Amino acid sequence: TRHLPVSAPQPHIAHRGDHKDRETRGHIRCEGAISQQLIIKFKSDTMACDSGGIASVSSATQVLLRHVHPMSPDACVGQQFVDNAEGLSHEQERLKQHPAIEWLVEDR
Repeated sequence: TRHLPVSAPQPHIAHRGDHKDRETRGHIRCEGAISQQLIIKFKSDTMACDSGGIASVSSATQVLLRHVHPMSPDACVGQQFVDNAEGLSHEQERLKQHPAIEWLVEDR
């Protein structure tokens, strides 16, 4: 179980049915054991790369994501959470299939 610090305003964590996230003592506990930051570029005139846009894509693709910070109106850094290493690339491929996403890369 990972604990993520909660800052003000609290980061938006999109929920997936098989993950149980909850706030405890100023942290958000995520059952996903592995996380990866991603740079995500949305296609122009689709949606903003903000917490709402990330939540929408997360819900549509069933990939657990949270918005970390903006880079531009169409790009931002998001954090992906998975249960195992094999899930990272599999779920990133699902994200790339979303019609609003132009591209994404791992933020290394």
